[in-house]
Parts: sequence; structure tokens; C-alpha cells
Amino acid sequence: MVTSPIRLISQSAEAGALPIVRAAADQDLASGSLVGPSGLLGTRGTPKVVPIFSRAKTTGLGERLWTQAEAVIGLSMPGFDRGAGPG
Repeated sequence: MVTSPIRLISQSAEAGALPIVRAAADQDLASGSLVGPSGLLGTRGTPKVVPIFSRAKTTGLGERLWTQAEAVIGLSMPGFDRGAGPG
């Protein structure tokens, strides 16, 4: 049986959803943590806390993303951290 090269860096939708489920359900997870796949290049594998790129920690970027997300869904969420980012 020949395996497609894309299978080496992908996983099922169910496995791909596991980092989101862990991030939502893990009460011991520190605020600002990022959960992603633990495998090669972060493309597949069991969920684990992974490093955050420095650009993703930019306060202004998080604020703009939050504001755009609110506009897209038509809902304001006052009281939530509006993208201060970790560290």
C-alpha cells in the first residue's frame, strides 16, 4: 500500500480537534498558553503545550484580531482579555 506524502504531515479531523478540546477543558493550563500537536513540525500528534512565536505575543496584533473577530460575529465581549498576549 502506497501512503500519500500528505499523510505524513496531516491527521484526521478528530485528532486535529484534540488540541482545541484540551485548551478548552484543561483547568491547569496557564492563561496565554498555546496547545498544539506534539509530533514532527507540530503538524500531527497528541496535544501538548507548544511555544508561541514572538510575533503572536504582540499586544497590538491581538487587539486588532479581537476587534475584527467581534465585528465578524456581530458580538462584543467586554471583560475578556483583548489580546494582551502571554509574557
